[in-house]
Amino acid sequence: MLINFGKWEGSTLYWSQEFSATLHRVVSEVRAVRGLSRVRLLDLPCGDMAWMSRFLRTRDETGIDIVPSLVDHNRKAYGRFRWKFIQRDVVQNGINGTYDIIMSCAMLKPLYNSDAIRVLAVFSNSGSGYLLTTTYPLNE
Repeated sequence: MLINFGKWEGSTLYWSQEFSATLHRVVSEVRAVRGLSRVRLLDLPCGDMAWMSRFLRTRDETGIDIVPSLVDHNRKAYGRFRWKFIQRDVVQNGINGTYDIIMSCAMLKPLYNSDAIRVLAVFSNSGSGYLLTTTYPLNE
């Protein structure tokens, strides 16, 4: 399944509306196709959860980020939900577990090509179902 989320403008509520609406549809579709009651979503990097916290109110998520202060903030701010936040360098340490959907927005572009390929191999070898990621046209 290939979905074009368009140009990624950041994690503000304004710029994420279209992305969020599409993600709702994708999660519902994966749930229906796989016969799941809940979809296990890995959000990598999870960032500050500026818009994702609204999307996830009724969903499960594991968020991974390399920045310790973001992970600490998210654990404190969203501890009442069934979400997990893990501080990890996925280039060096991979991911933990298998997910129905891995969502990785704006992470691969700043990596060295060899590191991006290593991360994509980690995703592929994890046994997870779907990968949603941003793309970057060559002319940008």
